[in-house]
Amino acid sequence: MKILPTAKKAFLVTIVFSMMVLLLPNYSKAAENPSLNNNQPNTDIPLTENEELILTQEYENIDDWINILDPYVNLTKDGTFKLDPNTPASIKESYDWDALQEHINQLNSEIITNNLNVTKNKEIVDPSKNNSILLASSSIGVTKTQKYWWGYTRWLNNTDTKNAIKNLRMAGNITSTSKLFKYIGLPIAGFSATVMGGYYKLVANRMESHNKGKGVKLSVTWAAVFTVSSQ
Repeated sequence: MKILPTAKKAFLVTIVFSMMVLLLPNYSKAAENPSLNNNQPNTDIPLTENEELILTQEYENIDDWINILDPYVNLTKDGTFKLDPNTPASIKESYDWDALQEHINQLNSEIITNNLNVTKNKEIVDPSKNNSILLASSSIGVTKTQKYWWGYTRWLNNTDTKNAIKNLRMAGNITSTSKLFKYIGLPIAGFSATVMGGYYKLVANRMESHNKGKGVKLSVTWAAVFTVSSQ
């Protein structure tokens, strides 16, 4: 398994979902420990310290992961993506290249079907929608979404962050990702359908930890690798 370099930015904390195409270690089931200190309703089974350590140490900086693969994901003249046929074997062996190709094919189909535009920095934009920053007059921070070949960046303002945390903790110990993506405002299509019990709590805890009053910024790759940072 390829372990990416340790993140230089200590404030980024990664959440790695169990069903992902990158090679990750197997996780044991979460122990039924009492809930940690929070005032929100919480019915999740907490993760053990060892599980949380495993989940957070593997991909501490999503930028490293993206920077390794980005040079081999080319933008074509017709506005779609193509994997570089000359990609080194070491890269293909370290990542599930067939799964990445399947993801790119699905993304290209979406781009063509929905007449989406792709910018030079490989951001995918829907020209029929307002892609500008959405400000909430009653809250601090911004709520918006940006889509790239590798996945999404999602900003939630202070109010939206608190609402998402509350909903995630009330969801209980479920393993379906449908509500997880719904609560943070991202589509479920293209991501893993199930997660390990306890992930909802972990996501909520990370969001609460990084919300300094202005909301949070989440990034999630097509392989379901999450990071959470402060706005």
